Amino acid sequence: MRAQYEVVSVMKIFVIPTWHPTSFKPLWANWVIPHIDLLREAGHEVSVLQLGFDGAPIENGRDKWSQEIQSIGNRHLYLRAPTPSKFQRNRFLYGTLLHQYGCLMENLFSAAVSNWGLPDVLHAHVSLPGGYLAAEIGDKFNLPVIVQEHYSGFKSDARFPWRVGSYAKLMNKRSQGFYAVSRGFADTIVETNLVHVTGVLPNPIDTDLFSPDHVVHKSDHCRIVTVGNIGKIKGSDILFEALSKLPREIDWRLYHVGDCTHVEKYIKDIGDVSLIERITCLGKLPQTELAKVFSKSDLYVVSSRRETANTSMLQAMSCGVPVVTTRCGGPETLLHESVSVLVENENPDDLARGIAFVIQNRNKFDPNAMRKFVIDHYSKPVVLKLVEKAYEEAIAKKRIERGASDY
Repeated sequence: MRAQYEVVSVMKIFVIPTWHPTSFKPLWANWVIPHIDLLREAGHEVSVLQLGFDGAPIENGRDKWSQEIQSIGNRHLYLRAPTPSKFQRNRFLYGTLLHQYGCLMENLFSAAVSNWGLPDVLHAHVSLPGGYLAAEIGDKFNLPVIVQEHYSGFKSDARFPWRVGSYAKLMNKRSQGFYAVSRGFADTIVETNLVHVTGVLPNPIDTDLFSPDHVVHKSDHCRIVTVGNIGKIKGSDILFEALSKLPREIDWRLYHVGDCTHVEKYIKDIGDVSLIERITCLGKLPQTELAKVFSKSDLYVVSSRRETANTSMLQAMSCGVPVVTTRCGGPETLLHESVSVLVENENPDDLARGIAFVIQNRNKFDPNAMRKFVIDHYSKPVVLKLVEKAYEEAIAKKRIERGASDY
């Protein structure tokens, strides 16, 4: 059954994503797609203004970034931006780069206005550079702006004034709303004292795509799934060590979605080479294939040291799969202990206990209850209401600011 939307009034929205999937990187930051889709499905007029930052190569005279993704639709303007040779957020010349990006974004904005008229609101995803550019345009053209932060490195960047620093403060001053994707992430951002956090706008989950497949016959062994590139931040070492500590009577297999380039190194560091026989590396999968993997799984594990939200975790729950997660910032504030198991961060023993508990008590985890939890809190119609409220508040705040400037 498709999601039903209740729209109060149609709005014209310009979405400005810092990162966005392309044909060159089709899975990159693909969490932004549902944000765009839910607005369009609800009947709002949505245009996407996208700068290309990833250094995609030009082949046969054609920039791969310029190939539109089908789900974006026709109201999508792209402009290739100069890609720095080094990560610029730790450079004193980042302001120069922001100025260049600002000129390009203003060109995109002018083209969009010529085609579709002035928007009611600008919605940017990630502070730098997307949020900063949106706030700059909003200030210049007297338009309301909201910024939604997804970037887990916001706090680490804040340690250096030439990174986020003054740019984030100016962005926050010029925008009418700043939102994090989880309450835990919002608390982390507040600690930086750089911006005022207006509230939380979670990532929407496509509960129509991510739904239980009751036809699938599950295996005798326990199918554990996790998503993310193998590495320290994702806590791959913690996960593998936890798996090595599971009781011998538990017959498990791990299905890993993401870049598994360093899997053998991590297994070697654990000292239990037999683990590799129980791990299947699936690589990077599109959403349709990911939904199939989840529907066949018995347990989803988040072993991360740091997470802003973890959309895949909620997608798995929408398929009726229980979740075990470390308390790593965002996930524990998105879940409830009635439908998940929360364990200590960076603690393989506690993670092993959590995994074993779910496997040995499967009957205590009702797939329908887990799916209902996601539908009630993170489905697209639910998130749509939160987003529309954020727009209405931003528009009202901008109206007040305009009135004050007349005096």
